[in-house]
Amino acid sequence: ILAEIDYGEATASIYIIRNNIMLLTVLIGLAFFILTYAISRKFTRPLIKLKDAAIELGEGRLSALVGIESDDEIGELTEAFNSMAINLHEKDQALKLERVNRLKSAIDGQDQERQRLSRELHDGIGQSMIAIRLKLGVLENAVPPKIKENIQSVILMTDNLIDEVRAISNALMPPSLAEFGLSAAIRNLCNSLSETNGIQTDFKGEIPGQVLGRKAKLYLFRIFQEALNNIAKHAEATSLEIEAYLKENLLYIRITDNGKGFDQQSACNEKGHGLNNIIERASLLKGKATILSDPGNGTSIEIEIPVTKNTP
Repeated sequence: ILAEIDYGEATASIYIIRNNIMLLTVLIGLAFFILTYAISRKFTRPLIKLKDAAIELGEGRLSALVGIESDDEIGELTEAFNSMAINLHEKDQALKLERVNRLKSAIDGQDQERQRLSRELHDGIGQSMIAIRLKLGVLENAVPPKIKENIQSVILMTDNLIDEVRAISNALMPPSLAEFGLSAAIRNLCNSLSETNGIQTDFKGEIPGQVLGRKAKLYLFRIFQEALNNIAKHAEATSLEIEAYLKENLLYIRITDNGKGFDQQSACNEKGHGLNNIIERASLLKGKATILSDPGNGTSIEIEIPVTKNTP
């Protein structure tokens, strides 16, 4: 028996089956790809996080930790990395604390030696020079006129020497700091700068010495002393402005001159040592000091110090 059927009608079911097979193949391939990607991400995501954390660790951010997402070998590796990061952070903090303690001991030792030298100059050499001056005054009236002129010349030299010894003693440990407070001692520094270097000074505000301990007052005085010495030696300034005010338990200080300024990026900056002393003393008071300067535009030193009843 022979039967005739259209070719398209005969192959239609075959095409449907073929298309279904191709669609199923595509869907299975897509599902396999998604499953493979998900599985690979499960393994690679913790490794990527570990890599990023290792980069942060290498850049000095020792607090970088990675969350543990599994109990397999990668989880154990993450836990070991976190343990290493914590140990490094603790050792870094210990080294910083040791550096601060050593710096504080060195600075305190310098101040103690300055106090000792100041007392030696005042009570030893200073008193001896005054005794010599008094004896020369008595001798002045008991010698012939020709010798009297020489005695008067020696008396003048002795007076100048006494003034120099007194100035050195006051610079080492100013009596005004203990007797009249921090603001008065800083104003004395400003007056001395104006008299000796002709720099006009303007001190605005007050430093609340009643909330500062003895050591904090001394550190702040040394900061001002270092800053004003730098201005006198290097700045070639004609005017100086100091602002000080207390706001929300923070003491803000700004020291600005109109001098020649300097390049902060220069590695050969000869002022660096003095400015580093300012920054270090501010850090010992748990504060910070920022130096702002450009050639031809003067220099500004901005200081922030936390002030509480427990400030030493």
